[in-house]
Amino acid sequence: MISDRTLFRDEVHRTLRREIIAGSLPAGSALRDRELAARFGVSKEPIRAALQRLRSEGLVETRAQSGTRVAPLDETAALDAL
Repeated sequence: MISDRTLFRDEVHRTLRREIIAGSLPAGSALRDRELAARFGVSKEPIRAALQRLRSEGLVETRAQSGTRVAPLDETAALDAL
């Protein structure tokens, strides 16, 4: 059985991925756990899981002391994310 946490993680991932690819979240946009958790009405855990997945897809990047930001989108990353 799939838990609510898994569903939340997947929904956050799908929504953010769609927004990044569509350009609603342009390259360089900050993605803050607390703000995203409030926006989606979930805890930080599913947000962090979704961001990790987006990192592995090359759609976001995390830098020490800079936080997580939308990565510059190239055609290859966009196609791979689909």
